[in-house]
Amino acid sequence: MGEKQHYIPRLLLKGFSSDSNGKTIVVHYLKEDKFIAGAGLYDQAHGRNLYGTDQLLEKSFETIETLSAAAIRKIRALDINLPLEEQEYLKYFVVFQRNRTPNAMKDYEENMEKQIKHFGSHLKKVAPHLDKFRVKLTHPYHELFLLARDYYVSISDLKIAILHNTSDLPFVIGEHPVVILNPFLELRGWKGSKLGLALKGACIVLPISSDVGLLLFDRTHYRLIGPNNIALVDEHDARVLNECQYLQTGDCVYMRSTENQELCRTLNNSSIQYRETEKTTLKVSEHTEIRGKEKIKGEIIESSNIGLPLKEDFHFLGVLFSVLSEPIGPTLWDLVREGIREELDENREMRCQRGHK
Repeated sequence: MGEKQHYIPRLLLKGFSSDSNGKTIVVHYLKEDKFIAGAGLYDQAHGRNLYGTDQLLEKSFETIETLSAAAIRKIRALDINLPLEEQEYLKYFVVFQRNRTPNAMKDYEENMEKQIKHFGSHLKKVAPHLDKFRVKLTHPYHELFLLARDYYVSISDLKIAILHNTSDLPFVIGEHPVVILNPFLELRGWKGSKLGLALKGACIVLPISSDVGLLLFDRTHYRLIGPNNIALVDEHDARVLNECQYLQTGDCVYMRSTENQELCRTLNNSSIQYRETEKTTLKVSEHTEIRGKEKIKGEIIESSNIGLPLKEDFHFLGVLFSVLSEPIGPTLWDLVREGIREELDENREMRCQRGHK
C-alpha cells in the first residue's frame, strides 16, 4: 500500500490535539458536515507515497521539521526570543509547508495547464483540441520543493511575531494551513494579486496550536498591537483566521474540541463556493521589444491566484500612517519590498542559468 507521508506534520497537528498525549484530534469532514471526535492524529493529513517511493523528499521534509521543532515549541510557549538560526529554520518551515500540500499541488497544476494551453492556442494544429487534454505533472511536489527553496528569499526580511489567542474561540487548522494576507494592499485598493510573498505589506499566518499562531509580517508597513512582539487575538480576529482555514482547506478541518460546531458549520457553508473555484488566473498583455532596428512583438504573461474573499481588517495589526500615501503599482514588480529586490534579481538570474544548462 505504500508509506504514509504527512503533508501536515504531526509536529503541527499535536497543537490541536484533544488529549494531553497528542494522539487524538477532532475532525470536521466538510462534504458530510460531520464532526468526528477522538480520531487518531497519526491517521490525518497524509497520502500513500505522496512524495514518491524513494523517500528522498519525505526525508527532506523530516529534516526541516526536526530543525524547526525547537522554535515551534518556543512559540507555543509564548517565547519569542529566537536565535537567528532558529528564525531561519522557522521561515524555511513555513515556505516548505506552504508548498507540500495537495492544495498547493492542485493550484500548481492548474497554473501550468493554463499557461501551456495558452501557448497551444497560438499553434494551428493544437488550438482546436485544447479542451480534449489535461496537463498532469510527473513530479509536482519535487518542483514545488525547489520553488519553496527559492521562496525563502522573499520572506527573509519579515518580522516574526506571536499571535496569542485570548478569546473563547480556539484556532483551527486546515489541510493547507499557511495563509498569505496583505491588509496594506487591500486598504490601498490594489486590484491585482495580493498573495505575493515579496510584496509590500505581506503577512503570513500559520496556526500552531488552539491558542497560538505564528505571524510573519512586513515591519515597514505595520505596527503590531501588543507588547514584545506578542499580539493579542480577540474573538473577531480568531473568527477571521479560522475562516481562512476553511477557505483554503481540502476535505477536512482539524480542531481541539467540538464546542463551536455551529460556527464551524457556518464557516464551512460560506466557504464552499470559493473552495470549488479554480484559484489560478492568467493576465496576458501585448509587449513590443525593440532589438536594434527590429520590433519584436510578444506577450507578457502574469500568473497569480485569486485572493481570499474576506475583509482583511484585523485588530492585532495596524497599517502605519506613513505608508498610506506610498505610491503603488502599476506592476507587481513595483510593489516588491526594497530590501529584497536585489536578492530576487540574483535568484531570477540563477534560475535562468539553470534553465540554459
